[in-house]
Amino acid sequence: MSSVVKSQQKHLVIFIKVLVAISILSSSTKLSRQSTDHTTSRSARQFSLDNSRSHRRDSVDLARSSVTAKQLDIPIFLMDSSTHEISAMEWKSLAKQWNRNTQYADFIQSNDSVDATIPFPPNKRVLVFHHLMPKTASSTLRQSCQDTQLETCGIEPKGGNKRPDGYISVKRLMQVMNECPKTRHYCVKSDTQPLIKNYTEFHHTNSFLHLFPFRNYEEWVHSALKQVYFRDGEKGCQEEDALLDQCLPHRYELDFDRYGKSSLSYFLGSWRHLRMKKRLGFDDHHVVLMYDYRYLHETLKSLNAEYDTPLLPGTDAKKNSERPEGTCKDEGMMIRKFHDCFSDALGDIE
Repeated sequence: MSSVVKSQQKHLVIFIKVLVAISILSSSTKLSRQSTDHTTSRSARQFSLDNSRSHRRDSVDLARSSVTAKQLDIPIFLMDSSTHEISAMEWKSLAKQWNRNTQYADFIQSNDSVDATIPFPPNKRVLVFHHLMPKTASSTLRQSCQDTQLETCGIEPKGGNKRPDGYISVKRLMQVMNECPKTRHYCVKSDTQPLIKNYTEFHHTNSFLHLFPFRNYEEWVHSALKQVYFRDGEKGCQEEDALLDQCLPHRYELDFDRYGKSSLSYFLGSWRHLRMKKRLGFDDHHVVLMYDYRYLHETLKSLNAEYDTPLLPGTDAKKNSERPEGTCKDEGMMIRKFHDCFSDALGDIE
């Protein structure tokens, strides 16, 4: 009898080892954005870039593969700048329509856009989070957020820092939110500030309005390249050209991951991740509204009139809206290189 038991135990041990081996093999097989095409095209090289540029999206891709279709349906609210009417589209539908030529009005006029009311929970303060990205009036917003931090919380800019406190660090953002109960607007760097579980600590008294600026892709690319020329002249253009030859991003503006669709997808990926982790209740406290970047001030005024959301002084300043004429002398060639490297991926974002 004992020999039978020993035999059963031996088979059980073998079975467990097989399961462990399968588990290890499965966990090592991660979703990848790298191309299996070994051609020499810039597009192929782009997908074989170092993981330092894509590691922040790994959890997003994993979350996307693990949730149901219903959970992917996150409403994106829109505001018609001419009528100030609110509509909404599901992110999946909006992402499919968002290509290189899409204008903001295309979403408003879409058959998938429906009249909507923003479902702010009753008796909750609305905190407004401005998710900033290059070439979408971000300089104006950073200055306005600095000013409101000084006025409402006494936080003075440090040295020549042009960024409000909590702009980059999620940890510092949470501290500022605790220290500054009168502050209602926060500016955050769109590619470093995902939705995290710490927000749930503030649900008892607050709801969150996340504002994302929209700018047409082609306009954004040209403006970002012009900014390279404005800052560093032809020397900067030559450096950028060398980066494009390797399908590498610019350290400031001309970076595909900092375009609006990329940034919004990253944020929504963190939203899905919290859903997957069953962070119950947070859905009811977070709202995403995408606006035409040219009409931030008008958007805030309309939201204030309709929902009593807080205004942010200074958003009508249009800081840095006037730039000297000129751009890189090889602008056309450089734009083509950028498109070859990155732009095909725009349609893949969801």
